[in-house]
Amino acid sequence: MVQANYDAIAPAFQAMPPMTRIIPVETQVDRSIDTVLPTEDVKKLVERFDTIAMAACYCRHQKDLLGRPCQVTDERKNCLFFGSTARFFIDLKFAEPVSREQAFRILEKAEKDGLVHKAFHEKSDTGRDEMAICNCCKCCCETFQIFYRGGGPAVTYTAYIAKVDEDACVGCEACADICPMEAVRMADGIARVDEGRCIGCGVCAGHCDTEAITLKRTGQRVVCVMPPKLVA
Repeated sequence: MVQANYDAIAPAFQAMPPMTRIIPVETQVDRSIDTVLPTEDVKKLVERFDTIAMAACYCRHQKDLLGRPCQVTDERKNCLFFGSTARFFIDLKFAEPVSREQAFRILEKAEKDGLVHKAFHEKSDTGRDEMAICNCCKCCCETFQIFYRGGGPAVTYTAYIAKVDEDACVGCEACADICPMEAVRMADGIARVDEGRCIGCGVCAGHCDTEAITLKRTGQRVVCVMPPKLVA
């Protein structure tokens, strides 16, 4: 339906409010600024909550059932819930309680594996508390999958953008290979960031051995990348 009516549906897509907010890789948060907001530092965010729960990622569970296991991580229990949402899921036995230290280890493993921290807020309002953090990959996350299948835009809030130091880049292509939005391309042996596609997750920077990519703070903005047009 989307592909058959692409041009007519495109304006509605561009008006869609984001459901998620990207939290940058913890080690890549720009600390040169005067104040790092607690919501931009994933560990400080977790520390705000007394009740934390962990559940299996249903996107990866679905892929396992289909015989197409995740190509990025071997972890399955890495979805985190907070506060009243955590208590609700614990009571329903959909999730299990975890300590802050356990949550930190889950997040650290997610960053090492190259996953994207996506936060969900009450009523999709970034002024309200976070309800959950998913740790997402391009091959399993349903929102990424819908985008790449041409069914909907990749739309999210973010506060950072990746920048390349061309003098430090050695052209290893690690950033291009791992970027979940395919926002990094190689040109003349140097990594180039398509700022219109960059969601500021920091996965590229976190996996750059020469530290040629850094995250720069932009202030909260909406990134909306239209789905690929697959039908002429």
